[in-house]
Amino acid sequence: MGKKNKNKFKKQIKAQLIQEMSQVQKVAESNRMVTQTITPNTATTTAIISPVALGEINLPQIKYDLKKTLIVVLILAIFIGALYFLDLKYGILLHFGSWLFKALNINKN
Repeated sequence: MGKKNKNKFKKQIKAQLIQEMSQVQKVAESNRMVTQTITPNTATTTAIISPVALGEINLPQIKYDLKKTLIVVLILAIFIGALYFLDLKYGILLHFGSWLFKALNINKN
């Protein structure tokens, strides 16, 4: 990458950082607007309304990750169940253990 391209790349990164910082500031300002002061009797309290309560947060990535995790857990459960029933019928886990001891040259002393 030439020197000219590096400078352009740095400028693009700076522009992205500035844009992200301005978005963060806008969110902070909107949160300040949402914060309301309530004065019951003589005590001053602040009520902060979260974005979740306002229904602004959309969580598609979390749903996707949960679905993937559920699929992996189900596959592992099926695999362990299949191993259990195959071991009951054929005793493959005992044979596998014996083979592993021989292969790794582990003594039973």
